Amino acid sequence: MKFRTGFLFFLLSMLVLCGCNDDVFIERLEASQTEFRLPMLGGAFDVDLSHGDWRLDRVAVNHIDVDGEMIEEDLGVQRSGPLSLEGKGRAIHSNDNFALSVSRPYDDFLHVYLSQSVATREMLVELFLANDYEEVVITIVLEPCGGYRFDRIEYGQVYGVSGEGAVEEGWKVLFTNGGEANVSQEWAVFNDDAARTVSFPASTIQSEDIPNAMWYDELMKYVEEPFEVPLPEPFLLGGGLQFNGLKAPFATKDIKLSAELPDDKVAFSFAPGTTMLTVYWGYVEYWVDYTIWLVHDGGGKPLSFTGSMCSKTYDGTWIRTLDR
Repeated sequence: MKFRTGFLFFLLSMLVLCGCNDDVFIERLEASQTEFRLPMLGGAFDVDLSHGDWRLDRVAVNHIDVDGEMIEEDLGVQRSGPLSLEGKGRAIHSNDNFALSVSRPYDDFLHVYLSQSVATREMLVELFLANDYEEVVITIVLEPCGGYRFDRIEYGQVYGVSGEGAVEEGWKVLFTNGGEANVSQEWAVFNDDAARTVSFPASTIQSEDIPNAMWYDELMKYVEEPFEVPLPEPFLLGGGLQFNGLKAPFATKDIKLSAELPDDKVAFSFAPGTTMLTVYWGYVEYWVDYTIWLVHDGGGKPLSFTGSMCSKTYDGTWIRTLDR
């Protein structure tokens, strides 16, 4: 009886001791580094693991699991879906802001590459490495994109040109003559509203490089300061654009530019009663597509966006109408 009790006690003691000794059954999964911070230009780094008993369970960007393409070389598997790796190979993910490649060329080795970010906020990438017993998380902070400057604007072909003799209402006045005799009045034909209007409508802006480029505030986060662009002259030459050094700030709202117009007067003698006098201004309007390029002196890839510009200019012609 004493022998049996002693044997059970010995066996129980050995089980407890073995359970407390990690080296007997489980070697801890450890990484040479778990936290990285990369500039907006991206970069590559390596991580050494303490052993090869692990898998890439998932990848998250800003705490949201992402999909991608997986090529597992040792298993001969190529698939798409949630980013993971069971064996050696490569996992690839790309989104509007950057591209990510996670390679496992050896059992205990991880290579990570991130392309330049075009996000104007920090991007957090998490790699979840795990086995049946524990998990190690590699965190990567990709710094915001910015510091660009205007490089050039390239205009395309002119289209949408207004027809010859195009006019629109400039202003009107309702005049009531309560007397019995005619009353004479005189007004300037052109007022402050008769300016050249240039617009780069946000609705026309597109970009393969810049997310949300159609939002002016988002677009301006990429550049160090607002910028001016060369403008074509208000009138076309032989149906094409001409340039004489004119510039204006780039904006998605209307840009008003002064115009040289004649100092004409419109005078009329109003008979008794009520008369509506309307003055119409002649104008020239055209549209043209453009591409704007932004560059980064620190080595960032050039960024571009496209859109359409509209120019509308009053040409100094006018007519008047009366409605009694």
